[in-house]
Amino acid sequence: MINGKNIIAPLREIQEVKNAIKTYELYPTLDAFKEADLLKAHGIMMQALVDNAGHYRGGGVGVFGNQGLVHLAPPATRVPSLMSDLFNWLRNSQNSKRPPRKIKNYTENAKIMESNPSVTIDYLCEACGLTRDGINWNIRKLKEQGKIRRIGPDKGGYWEVIQ
Repeated sequence: MINGKNIIAPLREIQEVKNAIKTYELYPTLDAFKEADLLKAHGIMMQALVDNAGHYRGGGVGVFGNQGLVHLAPPATRVPSLMSDLFNWLRNSQNSKRPPRKIKNYTENAKIMESNPSVTIDYLCEACGLTRDGINWNIRKLKEQGKIRRIGPDKGGYWEVIQ
């Protein structure tokens, strides 16, 4: 059961959905420029799906095509220093701007609803930095424009984003 609904699916897929919902809910607290936050999100997203979730890989990996190895990733022992270098570059790059912590455009609510259809008003308030009245105004505008619709009741229902 997820969000009050009975789900019939392979256990791994159910775990993936549960993990994704937990990770989406964590999003407003994460900083895209912090390596620790990347690992934290990975740990939640991959919980019970892979060994050592929330940590860098410990073995070799490669990409294979029809004719064999296409790309061999750097050795696992180098991953922590390479990731550290990447995050240092992100923080210090002239071309790298921190994304806004709060969503300013009401159409961004539709993007959140699309990635997490059972998102709550409280979550949208936190993610957007708006009051419940502000979120309800955004939702009313999105409905008027035919961009979203509510399927089911307030509790147990979900948002459908119309393309």
